[in-house]
Amino acid sequence: MKNLIRNSIAALAVASFALVANAVPITGAISIAGAATPLGGDFNTATGFATLGPASAISTSGNFTQVPLFANNLTMFAFSYGTTGSPALTPPGGLMVWTTLNLGITTSFYLTGITVVDHNVFDQVGLIGAGIFSITGLDDTYGTFNLTANQAGTTFSFSASQSAQNRVPDSASTAILLALGLGCMGFGVRRLKAIKS
Repeated sequence: MKNLIRNSIAALAVASFALVANAVPITGAISIAGAATPLGGDFNTATGFATLGPASAISTSGNFTQVPLFANNLTMFAFSYGTTGSPALTPPGGLMVWTTLNLGITTSFYLTGITVVDHNVFDQVGLIGAGIFSITGLDDTYGTFNLTANQAGTTFSFSASQSAQNRVPDSASTAILLALGLGCMGFGVRRLKAIKS
């Protein structure tokens, strides 16, 4: 009986390792700088960008170090951000803000929301928000961003860092593991009853 229980536990452990893939989150940070044009006048009153870019990475760490520095190779996408009193991302479901390809590795940032629109500095706007980083070969990872654009040189700077979330098995893996565990327990109980009879 002890062998049966031990073998059932071992089978359950092996199954759990097979079903739950090891997550490889993105780590590190990236800073980007480039040109920006405000939507509708100047950054004091604008509620979005008419254009963003050309742009380059000016500082990288962690998994972002494969993005070449100062190469002017980032594709930027303009977006609307709302007002100080009502920060809002347009479109509301999120959008790609930047992407780049280097040596077959695509790195990108998908903006999911803006929490702060700051017009406290004259001729400048500051944005704070969050989104998802993607790098070829790694798991998509949640991250935060800060973007500052100023009227003087119509430039912007973007800095962002990942913030890895706790990973859990997806619902299908969880259901399979639960069923396997309950099945092993049921089999063990039946065997125990058969031995006692």
